[in-house]
This record gives sequence, structure tokens and C-alpha cells, in this order.
Amino acid sequence: MGGGLGEMHRDVYGLRIGAHGDWPEVVEALDRDFAWFPEAASDRAEASVRVRRGAPDRMQYGALEAAAITWRSAVFRDGDRTIVDYGRAISVDDGTGRLAIEGVHGWTVWRAAYEFLLGRVDAHVDGLGLARVNGLGLAGRHGGVLVLLPSGGGKTTLTLRALASDGVGLLSEGSPLLDAHGQLHSFPLPLLVRTSSAEHPNLPGPAHLRALAGIDPDPITVEVSAFRDAVPDGPVPLRHVVLGVRTLGGTAALEPLARRAAMADLARATVGGFGILGGDGLLTAPRRVWTTRGRLAAFARALTGTRVWRLTLGPDTEANWDALARVL
Repeated sequence: MGGGLGEMHRDVYGLRIGAHGDWPEVVEALDRDFAWFPEAASDRAEASVRVRRGAPDRMQYGALEAAAITWRSAVFRDGDRTIVDYGRAISVDDGTGRLAIEGVHGWTVWRAAYEFLLGRVDAHVDGLGLARVNGLGLAGRHGGVLVLLPSGGGKTTLTLRALASDGVGLLSEGSPLLDAHGQLHSFPLPLLVRTSSAEHPNLPGPAHLRALAGIDPDPITVEVSAFRDAVPDGPVPLRHVVLGVRTLGGTAALEPLARRAAMADLARATVGGFGILGGDGLLTAPRRVWTTRGRLAAFARALTGTRVWRLTLGPDTEANWDALARVL
């Protein structure tokens, strides 16, 4: 673990992130999440998390009224601080890049910390002119391929099939970075695979599967170590944008589309925070540096020289891969 027991320090595209505390399994999980990124110096993290294992002390916050409530959490404001109560954990964001979280449920503590760090990374890369896109980024013989699919649409299935294919690189299973010059940048994070999924029997060996005390084993986490060698070291030019459509009983097919067909999908797929725990949905979304008009103009420039396709996905996963492989 980077930085020693109970600590992690990573440099994510120039942003130094860190975590420490008395729950080493949670800190180690965070370190594994960002394992592709280089270790950083242990001082002056610009986004950091402190974790504490123990029952949350709600009384210290007084009679704050909830600003937002979801089935997962309740959000409270206290000046510059944002306090989120997850039931078995409470986090406090002080507004300066530091999060303190205490709880008794490892998965909840880890997930809240993970989403906080991703939110800080989103804001940072956005300031660099990079958009983190909700899609599958692959590197083929002629350049980058961006596959846009909704959550649950089959990105992980295609990713695992890509990793089994010679000559195909993986930029990110869920959020490659796109710049205004049409370059795709790597942003590899671990893969999450349900034990009930068809892909489960074909996962890598135990050495590449996460097993940490207190962290829920389902979905199974496939560590970055399983596919590190497949991740390109530098950016690749975007050559194909593939708009995936799931069908119940259709036949896999890849059909050309007009380039303008990708604009709306790219705008929707731009990540504004993947948070599943954060209160009202806005807490994890970074302030966008790009204006809407500027972002659309950047997407238009990024699409110059690319081809756009519609990928119909049916129940035959091998046929789906064969159709996508035409552009790889």
C-alpha cells in the first residue's frame, strides 16, 4: 500500500489524493482503487480522507435539519461543512478538500470515501480540459474506441471480452477522459462483477480479486493488477464513437451513423459524479469549468475525423463482441 500501513497517497493527473485512519482495510481498498496512478509524496494531499472505525456520534452535531433525504442517506449543512448520515456511517466534508468519515460498515465507509475522492478528481480533470465520460474506452489498431452505454448496459461484459482479445487495450471500463483535441486518456479503475452474472466463472484468479475484511464480497472486485498491462501509457486518438442499444431478443449489428448523432449522447455521458451515496445528487458533482456551449464546441472538435456507429446488442454476447470488434 502506498505510504505504508493505514495510509495511501496517489497522484491522479496532478492531483494529490490521500487517505489514512484506523481502518486499514478501507484505506487499502482506496489505494487499490487508484492503483494505476503513481504514488505521491505523503505530505500536502489536495484531497484527503480520514477514516475511523466506530459507531457514529450524532449528538456532536446538534439539532441540524436535513437539507435533503434519499433512501440511502440524509444530508445536513453546517456553514461550509456538509454532513451526510448513511445510517451505519457519517461523513463530514469541510469544504476544503478534506473528508472525515466514521462508521461500522466497511462497504459504506469505503464507498463514501471513494466517491468523495472521485468527485475531487472530476473537478480537477475538468479544470484541465478533460471530460470524464461514462463509457467504455478501448484502444484498437487504429486508435481509440468510445462505447457509450447506460449503466447496466453491458460495458463490463464487453470489457472482459476485450481483455481476452489480442491487440486490444483498455483505457477505462467506465470513465475514460476525453480532451478537446480528440484524444482519449486512460482512467482505469477496478471492475465490479456480480456473482450472479454470466461473466463470473471467467474471472481472473484469486490473486486479482479483492478480499478485504469488512468489505462486501458481492459484487466481486477485479483489481487493476488483472489488466494493468493492457492499459496504454499515453493518450490515443479517438477514431470511433459507438452508441450501444440493448435489445431483448435482437441480433447484434454495427451500423454507421451521422457524426452529429453522437453529440447528445456525449453530452449526457459526461460524468457529473458517479455518486450513489451522496445526498441530493449535487454534492458529488464538480463545478464545471467548461460552459455548456464551450463543452459542445469541444465535443464537436473532438469528433472531427471520427466515425460514429450504432451497436445493437442482443442476448448473444459473443455476437455482440464480434460486431464491436469490426472497429478494433
